[in-house]
Amino acid sequence: MAVTRHEISHVGGEVFSSMDEPSVRSVLWGELFKEKERSFLRKELEEETACFSIQDTFQMAVRAFWQPKARVAKGGHRHGKFVTMLHGIEYPLVSSWVWVKLVRPLYRKGFSVIAIDLPGFGRSKMNMDPCVKLEAWLKDDWHLICQTLDNLRVPCTHMVATGAQCATIFRMFMGSPHSLEKEHFFYNPSFNAQEVFADLVGPPPPGVGKDWRSLMRLRYEQAATKILKNSKARIWSVIDREWAGHQAIEAQDLLAAAAKHPVLLPRMKLQDVTRNDVCVSHIGANLPMSFLYFCRALQNGIVQFFDDHDCSSEIRAVQRNRCRGGGCGG
Repeated sequence: MAVTRHEISHVGGEVFSSMDEPSVRSVLWGELFKEKERSFLRKELEEETACFSIQDTFQMAVRAFWQPKARVAKGGHRHGKFVTMLHGIEYPLVSSWVWVKLVRPLYRKGFSVIAIDLPGFGRSKMNMDPCVKLEAWLKDDWHLICQTLDNLRVPCTHMVATGAQCATIFRMFMGSPHSLEKEHFFYNPSFNAQEVFADLVGPPPPGVGKDWRSLMRLRYEQAATKILKNSKARIWSVIDREWAGHQAIEAQDLLAAAAKHPVLLPRMKLQDVTRNDVCVSHIGANLPMSFLYFCRALQNGIVQFFDDHDCSSEIRAVQRNRCRGGGCGG
C-alpha cells in the first residue's frame, strides 16, 4: 500500500518543484474509518485543482463530493446545496481531511461537500511554490476561497471553519456576501479582531487615554454586530476552552457580545464543548495527519443545523448526551 504520493511540477526552463503527501489510499486505510464510510469516501471523492490568477497564480487543491445533480455545471454553475470546509493554519488541524467525519452525514442529507487545501498545505500552491509562507496570501484568504468556488462553479455555500479561518468567513461577509448561504459552523474560532475589523474600526482616536483597549473592544463588538446583521447570517460557534488558546477564547467572547443584540439573539448560538463532544484524532498511527472526531449528537446536530437552519434542539441534544456520559464516536 502506497504511503505517500509524489508530485513533480515543471516551473520553467530546467526548474522543477517536488512535494509529497500521504496518498488518499493510505489515508482511507486509517484505523478510525468504518468500512461503509471508507467505501463511500473512495467512491465519491473527486480530487480537483482550481487554477486562477489574482496578482499571483494559485493552484488550489480541492477534495469534492458532488451530488449527482451537481456533477455537471448547467447554465454556468452547479446546482444543489453546498457546504465548504476550511482547515486551520496551526498544527495539527492543517489538512482538508480535518472535517472528513462530517462528509458522509452531510452528503446523505443532499449536500455537496467541498474541502479546500489552503496555499502551502496539501497540494495547493502559489506561483508553483508548495512551501509558500502564510503572510504571502493570508490577508487575501477570502478572495482565494471565492475564486476557488467560482472556478468550481459553486454559486453559494454554507461554510465550516476552525481557528483563524473563521475570520475568512467574516472577510467573505464583507467582500463577497453573495457567495455565502446563511448558516455557518465554527470550531474554536481564533482571530485577531484588530486585523479583521481594521477597515471598519480604524486606529484608536488620539487622546483616548488608558481606557483605549476597552474602547477598541467595544468598537470591535459593534463591527462584528454590524457585519452579522447585514449578512443575515446564522452562526453556531463551539469552543473547547481547555483546548483553545487565549485568542480563541477572546474571539468566542466577542461573538457572544455581538449575540446580545436583539436582532442577532435568535441567529447566534454559542456553546462550550469538551473532548467528550469533539476531539482531535490521528487518521492513522503512521500518518502525521489529524481530523476532528465528533460525538454522535454533535455530528447529527451540525448536519441538522445546515438542513433545518436551526440548532437550538441540537445543542440541547448534545447537552443531554453529555449528561448521559456519551463521548466521541463516528
